[in-house]
Amino acid sequence: MTNYLVLFVYLLFSMSCNGKDYIAFFHKINQAEEYIKVQDLEKALSIYDNVLKVYSNVSYQNIHNACICAIKVGDYLAAFEYAEQLLLKGYSMNDFDKEEFAPLKKQTNSWKYFVKKSDGIIKAYQAMLDKDERDFYYSNSLIDQSTQSCNSIAEQDTLFFRLADQVSNYIERNGFPIFFLCKDTLAFKVQTMLRHYYGLYNRIKNDKDLQADSSYSNRAENRFKEIIYKALHAGLITPEIYVSIVEYHDGNPYGELAVKVDYDNEVVYPMLRARPEEIDSINARRNQIGLQPITMDSNYLEGTWYAEFPFREIKNAVENCDTCYTFMDYSSVKRKTENEYRNKYIEKQGNALQGFILDNRNFMTQYTHYAFMKNKMKNKE
Repeated sequence: MTNYLVLFVYLLFSMSCNGKDYIAFFHKINQAEEYIKVQDLEKALSIYDNVLKVYSNVSYQNIHNACICAIKVGDYLAAFEYAEQLLLKGYSMNDFDKEEFAPLKKQTNSWKYFVKKSDGIIKAYQAMLDKDERDFYYSNSLIDQSTQSCNSIAEQDTLFFRLADQVSNYIERNGFPIFFLCKDTLAFKVQTMLRHYYGLYNRIKNDKDLQADSSYSNRAENRFKEIIYKALHAGLITPEIYVSIVEYHDGNPYGELAVKVDYDNEVVYPMLRARPEEIDSINARRNQIGLQPITMDSNYLEGTWYAEFPFREIKNAVENCDTCYTFMDYSSVKRKTENEYRNKYIEKQGNALQGFILDNRNFMTQYTHYAFMKNKMKNKE
C-alpha cells in the first residue's frame, strides 16, 4: 500500500501545485471524444495516451474513456494501467463488473494481478480523503438544501449569502476541492451549492431593483467569479461544470444548443438559440473555456442519429396515414416514426459506443420546419 500512497500524494500535490493552463487539454479531450463517436478509437487512444502523460488534473470520465478505448483496440497493457488510475479516482472493484470491462477479466493472469493490487490502491485513495473537508462540504450541502424551503426569496437569499461567505472563505484558505475529478457523490452536491451562490450574484448583476436594495448591493461582489475561473484553468472542474455554475440566472452566455430539422429541404443542422449576430461571440466564449465551438453545418452532428435522419421514411408514414385528419394526427405519426428510427439508431450504435461516458447529442431540443405537412392538410381539405 505504501507505494500507492506515495503515488497518490504525488498526484494530489500535482493537482494543487501544477501551473499548467488546462484549456488546451480540454480541446484535446474534445478531439478524442469526436474520434470515439466516429469509431476511430486508435486515434482517440493516442490522444489520451499523450495528454494524460502531460496533465495530472484529469477527471475520472477521461480516464474511463481512455480505458475503454484501450480495451476495444486490444491494448490490455494500457487498459490495466488506466484501470489502476480509475481506482485512484474513486472506482471500486464493483465498477469493473460492468459489461464494458468484461474483456479485462478474460486476461486471466493480468486480471488476477490487478485484483491482488486493487485493495492497496483503494486504501491509498481512501487514506487521502480529507475527512474534515468532506464534513464541511457535506454539512453545508444539507443546509443549502434546507434553505430552498424558505418562506420567502429574501430569507433564502440572506441564508445563501451567509453560506456563500462560509464556502468562499473555506476555499480561499484551503484551496479548491479535488473531488470533482473523482467518482464522488459529494461533487454534484457541491456543484449545486456553487450554482446557487453564483446565481445569486448573477441575479444582482442583472436586476436593477436588487442593485437599488442595500441588502443586496452592499454584498454584490462575486468572490466565486475568480474561484471558479481559476478552478477551470487549473483543470479542477470541466468546462461543462463551469458553464452549469456560471450561467445560472445569467441567460446562456455559452449558447443553448438545439437542432433544426428541415423536412422540406431534407437537411438537419445544429443551431444556437441566439441572434445571428451573437453566434461568433458565443463560440469565442466557448473556445476560451475549452468547449467546442458550435458549427452551423451538419458535420457537428456526425455520430448522432441526426446524421442519418430518415426523412423519406417519416414522410411516407405521414403520407400513408389513412386515419389522420387533423394536424395533430399527422404530428403524432411524425413523432412516433421519429422515435422509432431514433431508437433503432441508438440500438445499432449501442455496441459501438457502449461503456463510454459521452454527451448525448441524440436528444437535443428540436425545432422542425415542415411545410409538407401543412400542404398535406390543404390537400386533405
